[in-house]
Amino acid sequence: MPGPYDSLFKEVLLSSPKDLARFIGIKCETVVELNSDVASSGRSVDMLIAVKKPNCLVQIEMQTTYDRHMPKRLLEYRVLCGLKRKSLPTMRSVLLLMCPKADGAALTGVFEQEDLRFSYEIIRLWEMDVSQLFDMSVYLMPLAPLCAADVKAIPGLLSRMDDRLRKVNISAADQREIWSKTNVLMGLRMPEKRAQKLMEALMLDIRESSTYRAIYNEGKSKGELDGKLEGRIEEARRMLINLGTSRLGQLNEEAASKLNAITDSEALEALIVKLFNGVESWQTLLV
Repeated sequence: MPGPYDSLFKEVLLSSPKDLARFIGIKCETVVELNSDVASSGRSVDMLIAVKKPNCLVQIEMQTTYDRHMPKRLLEYRVLCGLKRKSLPTMRSVLLLMCPKADGAALTGVFEQEDLRFSYEIIRLWEMDVSQLFDMSVYLMPLAPLCAADVKAIPGLLSRMDDRLRKVNISAADQREIWSKTNVLMGLRMPEKRAQKLMEALMLDIRESSTYRAIYNEGKSKGELDGKLEGRIEEARRMLINLGTSRLGQLNEEAASKLNAITDSEALEALIVKLFNGVESWQTLLV
């Protein structure tokens, strides 16, 4: 799944490995991410994990667009993954479809060619019971809008996310990152401008909440305001780099220099908003 969402999906899914296993229907004790390179040519699977009890490898491919050749690629990658290991492991192949436009007639769960029959699993996010997601780690919640069968349900899901985040003990920086990732991923289900309006409306409600005020005032009573402000600047810069890399590619030396010269957190946060408005390069973003 080459494209701007690769690293972001992987980061969200691996934020809670055991919940990732539950997410794809596996109950296990431990989950370990493995090297996903499968050939000397440099090809790699989107994600390869090892689970224990039950012991098996799980190959995960994520798609945001339709590819009728995907079943054949899944088979190829599965064979290559097996060949890298001394013994042929028990292995499952999972195709994770992130939005309806990634689905199509060729994706049936079975690939047949002459006397060959290869079975793989398909998870269509928009068909999942989103309540299961809300029972997992909060760091998986950016996937919630993708689990909506109808885009009209997304505002309600965002409100549920807000309610859950108000009840858990995570840092202000983690909350901001969860919402930023949610904003990006909503672009798979609706136009970016509409997603941005939904997020802006929600943020207005959040700023009026006691939780937001507590976050805002956190540290003042300890005499650490200067440190908090510096931390906010660094967190905004880190978030901008992470999200920008997902959408625009790697940061070049010139762009990195411009970015490091910005020492105002509000300016950095404004660039994050600008990132969601159709910017196509770091150069354009940092003008």
